[in-house]
Amino acid sequence: ILLSLRIQTRQYIHGVRRALKMYSNSKKCSHLLKLLHWSEIIAPLALWPIEIFFPYPHVAEELTKAMLVFFVLQSPKTSQKIYLALLIGFLFGLSENFLYLFTASDAYSHILRFMVTMPLHIITALIILLPTLIHKRLIFLGIILASFIHYFFNLYISSWVG
Repeated sequence: ILLSLRIQTRQYIHGVRRALKMYSNSKKCSHLLKLLHWSEIIAPLALWPIEIFFPYPHVAEELTKAMLVFFVLQSPKTSQKIYLALLIGFLFGLSENFLYLFTASDAYSHILRFMVTMPLHIITALIILLPTLIHKRLIFLGIILASFIHYFFNLYISSWVG
């Protein structure tokens, strides 16, 4: 397990460094990428106390991702927007899984959680972004769709893991 986490962390760091080099041509994109990087790492930690009092984690998490996707819309190229949305989902899922590392009852449930929540957060970040490529006001449609998918995912996974 530790070896797997170490390899994934190394790949993650390599991917972030590569992204920083790729988008460092534009100062605005470089600052945006750094902001997204740190925001997505800190976001699940900031959401944890909110989710205690607001019992709808799917809404809180998708709204947080939507705020970050809104910043991505400043990027000039569509390919950059998609790449940054993928990065938002990946970093959000990675940092959330790191938080749940301390609450997982056994290694199996943590590995299972890691394998299924990472794709969920990546997909929901893309779902939030894709309608905005047509028009920025359609971000609300993306938030609603992503929240529904996240809600049903939480129902399914809670009945599966127990």
